[in-house]
Amino acid sequence: MRQTKRRMELLSFYDHTGIERHLTQMARKGWKVEKINNYFWTYRRIEPQELQVAVTYFPKASDFDPFPSGEQQTLIDYCGETGWELACTWFQMQVFYSDRENLTPIHTEPELEVDIIHRACKANYLRVLWILLALGLIGSVLYASSLISDTLRMMASPGALLMGTCGLMLFLIAAVELVAYYTWRHRAKRAAQQGLFLDTPSTKKFQTVMMAVLLAALFWWGVNLALVGNPVMAWIVLVVAIGYGVLIALTLGVKRLLKEVGVSAGANRGLTLLACVVFAFVVMGGAVRFGIYLAAGSESPEDLSFYVGTPLYMTDLVGEQEVFFSNATSSDQSLLLQRLKVEQLPWGREDETPQMTYERYTVSVPALYPFCVGQMKRQMLIKAYWDGEMVSVDATPWGAEEAYRLVAKDGTQRNAFLLCRGNILVSVDMSWEPTAEQMALVGERLLNS
Repeated sequence: MRQTKRRMELLSFYDHTGIERHLTQMARKGWKVEKINNYFWTYRRIEPQELQVAVTYFPKASDFDPFPSGEQQTLIDYCGETGWELACTWFQMQVFYSDRENLTPIHTEPELEVDIIHRACKANYLRVLWILLALGLIGSVLYASSLISDTLRMMASPGALLMGTCGLMLFLIAAVELVAYYTWRHRAKRAAQQGLFLDTPSTKKFQTVMMAVLLAALFWWGVNLALVGNPVMAWIVLVVAIGYGVLIALTLGVKRLLKEVGVSAGANRGLTLLACVVFAFVVMGGAVRFGIYLAAGSESPEDLSFYVGTPLYMTDLVGEQEVFFSNATSSDQSLLLQRLKVEQLPWGREDETPQMTYERYTVSVPALYPFCVGQMKRQMLIKAYWDGEMVSVDATPWGAEEAYRLVAKDGTQRNAFLLCRGNILVSVDMSWEPTAEQMALVGERLLNS
């Protein structure tokens, strides 16, 4: 029978009411907390019993302190004299247990308790939440703008969905925590003036929902990576995930080692940060070297499993030119869509030298086809700053089933076309008026699966 276990607990740092209630229930089940960190709480098996739990805060404490300061030790000693046994500490938090009855409460003055909790939260907790709120807001805004302006590209990228979900989660969790905390503090201060203790609110259910959303996004990303993603990317992701797990473990190990040898909090903080930076470079360097190792085993790019070929080159349409054409290719794939974008532009030239950009989507879910057609039209109009409309034209020269051309509001026909055949959608933007032969070649190269 195991004597210890670890659990992820979704309890807010300031929610001493919820923490006390939870730890009391765990003691009834035969488990007593002995260590708390940012990720998991560690419990030790005990005889199931009714224990009283008290959570208090010492604002001047730090998780980098090698041992309690004189003031903090005085608080711990005082609690011990009144029957409270220290179980563990976590940043500014101390958790006490007792099996006695009719104990003297650690906090007897509501106003002082509210002030102590606020000063403890300002030390780390609130600062981190405000940073996460800002980062989550920036990530959410960027993802939302991309989702609105380039919907299909986002649908074709499982990684983009995962990153967008993480950004939104950061923002929502931080926002809910901040609103709950400041609302509680405002009400608790008023209650304290009347000599009353106000219970702290619990955001556990909301955080549980957020974790479920994250797991769903991770599951979707993993399924896409396994079924339609390239195997090299899967290996790189696995290596990076393991590397960052090792990074976290090593960083925490350095902090714990420095605490054990008695290094001061300031020095510990600086050395731990330095170690984290060094380890991060090692992890990133290892991932890069792994990618180079995979690429080095192939004699040509075409041999690589993640190589994406270019189905149509500029020179196929206009012949060899006296300038060099850059060929920027990007691709992505999900269970919904497969995407390929190619930009072929003359290097360092701004004259009448021809240039071309095309983007192809292969729709894997037939029910999404009408939606994708509408989104392709909308994206082409967005790129034209909504100057015009997509007009149906003869699809025969392209070998397509449907064809649309961008026509400006003044009636000018732009050389931007949308071609549809089967489950394939292609947008083509040229700097010249294509001939019938060029149209046929475009359709032959880009509208075939």
